[in-house]
Amino acid sequence: MNVRCTVQKDMCSGCGACTSACSANCISMSYDREGFLYPSIDASRCSDCGACLNVCPAYAVHSMPDIRYRPISAYAAWHTNEQIRKESSSGGVFSALSQEVLRNGGIIFGAALKISHMHVEHCGIEHESALGKLRGSKYVQSRAEHLFPDVKKQLLTGRKVLFSGTPCQIAALRAYLNKGYDHLICCDFVCAGVASPGVFRSYGAFLEKSFGSQIISLEFRDKSRGWKNNGLFTVRFQSGKTYSRLLRREPFGYGYVRGIFSRPVCYRCWMKNFRSPADITLGDFWGVEKLFPALKDDRGISMVLILSENGKKLFDRCGCVEKVESRVDDIIRVKKKLIHSVPSPKERTDFFNEYETRNMHYLVKRYLHKTWGKMIRDRCMRILKRRTT
Repeated sequence: MNVRCTVQKDMCSGCGACTSACSANCISMSYDREGFLYPSIDASRCSDCGACLNVCPAYAVHSMPDIRYRPISAYAAWHTNEQIRKESSSGGVFSALSQEVLRNGGIIFGAALKISHMHVEHCGIEHESALGKLRGSKYVQSRAEHLFPDVKKQLLTGRKVLFSGTPCQIAALRAYLNKGYDHLICCDFVCAGVASPGVFRSYGAFLEKSFGSQIISLEFRDKSRGWKNNGLFTVRFQSGKTYSRLLRREPFGYGYVRGIFSRPVCYRCWMKNFRSPADITLGDFWGVEKLFPALKDDRGISMVLILSENGKKLFDRCGCVEKVESRVDDIIRVKKKLIHSVPSPKERTDFFNEYETRNMHYLVKRYLHKTWGKMIRDRCMRILKRRTT
């Protein structure tokens, strides 16, 4: 048996652990028509050894007992360095955790945007000066499978490792390693799904054509005008021009928030409701002022969930973090995405049916353009949701 025969496509997270586990090197990752990566197997070389299934988190979660990782404690927290806090999507706690690991000779693995290829992939860093490229949200699915062997190599030397990724990437790494390491800390985040890498590349090409210049930098959550409203989607071009709009009103940002081009498994994520084997979960602490009125500001506050003793030890050692302890149940009440998957919008099927044949200009106008009618509809939906929770 192998992953292609056993795991349904709409349950595959694209983690790529199977490619790293295959000793015959007969598994590669290939893009499908929606721009997502899936395993492709050379049947002539596959021996049906089952190594790929042994590391597949989607297979494990449906074939093994349902394990939940209830948080030990919860906090509202932020970095004491205001510049780092400004450059971070929320409160800068990931940077604080990374600094502590790096100062003790460790290594950090996390997602970085390669702007020249409009591509997100994991990389390892060993110096604080490089931490900036791992900082900030990247709503596009990152490739991480190529680093799993390197993570294992670092752990076998006894080196401290902090691995940051989506909950399904954390599950994939744990399955690939197949044993616990006290010097491995896994940090995930409150995930609302991952966007199609193919759509992201197409949108980047659309922006470059529209502005007549090459993109030199992109921020999904630019906080230059504050943290609230998810910040700005800001793109800078070689010509010196800058394109900047509120994330929720910008075409790519609107499509992501609506879930129009999320990966199929994200609509019924098997990591929700505390199934992720992370040590620490981070996220924006939206609504923090309702629980702690004194923390009302527009600079960014992180929600921190401690899920293991190892995670607690690392967080407690971070001297550059201000924190206020919260009740776990209060956080669960305001962070519904910890429990529930992103809903699949009705226009998703039509979007991808036309994605193959239509240009991005057409797709933006038809599916990703936030009209006043859509804004009123979304506003009403948010009000109704608040009244029913």
